[in-house]
Amino acid sequence: MGDQVVGAGTLFSYLSAFVTIVLALALSDLLISLHRLLRRAHAVKWAALPVAAALLVLLLLISEFFSIWSMTVVDRVSFGGLVVLLLPNVFVFLAASAVLPDEVGEEGIDLGRFYFENRLYFYLTLACALAADAPRAAMAGEADLAGLLLDIALPTVLIASLFVAMALSERRWLHWTGLAIAYALISLNFTAQTIAAPAAIVGQG
Repeated sequence: MGDQVVGAGTLFSYLSAFVTIVLALALSDLLISLHRLLRRAHAVKWAALPVAAALLVLLLLISEFFSIWSMTVVDRVSFGGLVVLLLPNVFVFLAASAVLPDEVGEEGIDLGRFYFENRLYFYLTLACALAADAPRAAMAGEADLAGLLLDIALPTVLIASLFVAMALSERRWLHWTGLAIAYALISLNFTAQTIAAPAAIVGQG
């Protein structure tokens, strides 16, 4: 098959819809897990670290909504390019699915124990999400070469390395430090961002 040519804005609509489906599934899974914990709160031994990690995932999902808009500059995408654009969200989905337990059994659940038993899978998926985000940023043309190295590649390597260390360690101070750094980066990069559009005009009938 040759190139498929679409109208202006159609490609972005297609890409954003595809990505949004994955993000919506991730958010749904996270909220369902939280609902099940709250519904059987009496059987849950609560702990702060897993709650903080779940909040981090929620913030990542919200920040991905803003990242979608970087795809407005994409004017051509191949099969491989679509994989590059989608892959970070796939890993975020896996992290959202892993951060909280899927079920609370009759015997209850120790949330702190669950967190540390699942830390390897959870933090490695977050590290993979960060690693996959750098090629996506390059494809979307978010920065020049120097900007990619300083603003994207270097922080990505540092934070991904920190997540790997958290995956391998049970030191609580390391987990709290890593989560605090991740919160700070999200705050610096996304909390001041806005998306503007003309106000909707409602027809008068």
